[in-house]
This record gives sequence, structure tokens and C-alpha cells, in this order.
Amino acid sequence: MTDIFNIKGVAIHSGVSRNGIMYTAEELQKATKSLKNVPLQKDHDSSIDKSVGLVTKSNFDEKEEHITYQGWAKEDGTNLIEKIKDGRVKAVSVGGLVERMVKESEDSDVLIAKGLQFVELSLVSVPGVPGATVQQALKMHASAKTAKEKSNIPAICEDVSKFIRLE
Repeated sequence: MTDIFNIKGVAIHSGVSRNGIMYTAEELQKATKSLKNVPLQKDHDSSIDKSVGLVTKSNFDEKEEHITYQGWAKEDGTNLIEKIKDGRVKAVSVGGLVERMVKESEDSDVLIAKGLQFVELSLVSVPGVPGATVQQALKMHASAKTAKEKSNIPAICEDVSKFIRLE
């Protein structure tokens, strides 16, 4: 019987990502609900074989101005769970759609993401937004039956050309 591994962490926080995209607290708060029930992927690869879990809860923390999440991952034959447990995999990165990008100011190269909608959360080696984390949740494991019941993962995005890595 294969167990699932419960995870939690910070998906994204307000501020400027490594590629110059600004995520405001207001836009993150509006987008929070769209993170719930998205697939947990590996390295922003939307192929079925790279789907390793599901985000089951998302919440916006007003004080910290970040989105937290809870979910689960299942071993995929690459020692994924061991890598999370021992810290080799400790970061996540959001993937999604934006309605528009607005220049912060005339003199700035920073673009503000408006109208965010998350379509996946990925386990990554280096996050686009420093501080985006994955860690073991307090409830360590659930049965494989529970994983099977939770496997109704929504389609990621039918028009892949509209998909962008937000970070």
C-alpha cells in the first residue's frame, strides 16, 4: 500500500520575483482561492507523469502578505518523498495565468501582475520567489485509498500557449 505524504508551506508572497514581476498583497488575496485543488507538479512540467499530488487548501495571511497551502504528494519512483523529508526539495513555484501586466512606473522594468489565476504548484529546486517553501505537514501520512479519493485533479490548462510561469 502506497501512502501519500502531507505537505504545507508558503506558495508565494507579495513583492518582486526574481524575473521582475511584482505580486501585490491585494492581487494575491484575490487569487488565493484559485490555488485550491490545483495539481502539484514537478518543475512546471504539465505532463501527466510529472503530476505528483494536489493542493487541498489555500489561505491568504494578511499580516505576512503571503499565500499558504496544504496538500499531498505521492511517491513517483524518483525518491520524491525522501527528497522532501531530507530537505533536497524544499521549494515551490506557482504557475498560472494573468489577465494583464502593468508597468510599475515609467522608469521601472518591474511589471505588476493583475488578475492572477493559479493553475498549478510545482516542486522546484530554486523558487522564483525566495521563501516559497514545502515542508512535511503535521499529519504525516494518509492511506492510499484516501489518495485515490482525492485524485480528481482538474485539467491544468487547455491552451498551453496562455500558460506562463509566474515567478
